[in-house]
Parts: sequence; structure tokens; C-alpha cells
Amino acid sequence: MRLLCGFGALALLYLALIPIGLIYSTVDSACAGPGCESSTLLRLALTVIYAACAAALLGTAALFAAYALGGGLRAERRLPGALALTGIVVGTATFSLFLIAFPAGGMFALSLAAATYLIVRVTGGGGASDSRDPSTNGAGPAAGSSNGNRAVPGNGA
Repeated sequence: MRLLCGFGALALLYLALIPIGLIYSTVDSACAGPGCESSTLLRLALTVIYAACAAALLGTAALFAAYALGGGLRAERRLPGALALTGIVVGTATFSLFLIAFPAGGMFALSLAAATYLIVRVTGGGGASDSRDPSTNGAGPAAGSSNGNRAVPGNGA
């Protein structure tokens, strides 16, 4: 598992090069001419978005590397939270970039997501959550059986 975390740290470091390069291109644009100017507010927003992505990726890579190099249980417990935070930051950044490029489409997607969330919250998620069988990973009774137990070789079934 530690070897896999080491490879994960390298992959996250490599992925962090993307927002770092985008920060550089936002600050020092190679484009010159009248059509290349963008507002200071937009450049600032893009720099903050890219910096947040780079920080999340670099922080998660550091935690992966710390665990791979012999970190204990404490380092292991931090990994899921770091991955979740990275996913949230990258997802928010992607949506923000979509919103900057296509404001009407972004607002439509945001309203659709809010409506879906409210519908799921009001209806309770479909109502099937109480009838799930925990012995089958929530999938319900197995096909062809009346009690939900799956036939597994070696258990007499």
C-alpha cells in the first residue's frame, strides 16, 4: 500500500504542474495585441482558482509521500480527507471556469443542481433506503433466492 501511495504522490505532483503552469500563463500572457487584454478582476479570479487547485494537489501529494515514507496511522487517517478536499477544490474550480466561460450555462447548471438537491432532500432519496439488505451491499435480495443469501462455494449452498 505504501508503494501505491508513493506512485500516487508522484502522480499528484505531476498533476499539480497544470495549475502552476496556468498561474504563470495568467500572470505573464504570451498573447500581445488589442484582443488579448482581460480585466484585472478576471486574472485575479483565475489566479486564485488555479492557486487553490495547486495547493490542494501539492498538499495531498505531501500527505501521500509522508505515508509512503513510513507515516503511521495518523498519516493514514488523513488521506481520505485530503483526497475529498482535493476533489471538492478541483470540482469547484472546474465549475467556476465553466461559469466564467459560459455564464448562462453555468447558472442553468447551478439551478438544475439546486433543484435536484431539493427534490432529493424533500422526497428522502427515493424511499428505498429502509428496505436494503446490508448482507448484499445494499443491492437487495440476490436473483433467484427468496431470503437474499447468495450462493457461495464452500458454505453448503
